[in-house]
Amino acid sequence: MAAYQVGFAQGFESTDGWYCEYYSSGNQCYLVGSQSTTFPSTATILYIPSSVSNEVNPLVSRTVTQLGNGSTIIYDQLFYYSLSIPSQIQSINSYAFANLQNLTTVVINGTPCIEPNAFFNCPNLTDVPSVSCDIGDSAFEGCVKLRSVGLKDGVTKIGKRAFANCKNLKSLTIPRTVISIEPDAFVGSGLKQVTVNRGQLVQYPKLPKGAFVRVRETAP
Repeated sequence: MAAYQVGFAQGFESTDGWYCEYYSSGNQCYLVGSQSTTFPSTATILYIPSSVSNEVNPLVSRTVTQLGNGSTIIYDQLFYYSLSIPSQIQSINSYAFANLQNLTTVVINGTPCIEPNAFFNCPNLTDVPSVSCDIGDSAFEGCVKLRSVGLKDGVTKIGKRAFANCKNLKSLTIPRTVISIEPDAFVGSGLKQVTVNRGQLVQYPKLPKGAFVRVRETAP
């Protein structure tokens, strides 16, 4: 999981309307918000930029490595349906994309960690094709229409209530890199079939009796 920076953050607005923060003289920054009037009202896919330039000094460019400040959403525009995250992102921080009513698809390139509540209560989110790093507590809790999640090698932990109340999630494959699945990770979900690619998994989830109709476990 990400280690949040401590100390005084400096900030700027980028040329394309993102609010950015940084904590050092390096070339990395967080995206922490957006200027809603910057993006076209006809857009349906929000592409997170891989780098941003300072509006005041466009020659100064910074690489975007983290999304969100750990407490609030990045943007609140309702017209986006899909979200595309570039490969250099290291962490999708808490609440970065929570409570987005129209979001349906999240394409995560690379291996960013998904912090607690990152996609909490996105009621129309249906597809997350690829997740390749740890999933924090309640990361997708309340995504009641979520039906497809592609967990890949690289995920080591699935947090508490990570997929709680994902009622349309019917099947899931646990990759062999997973070490632990926290209690109630899937409580209230619609899971009927789980395939566990047995590797180093040392802690099974505590699930309600009868939560799964079928659990298939492969050899290490």
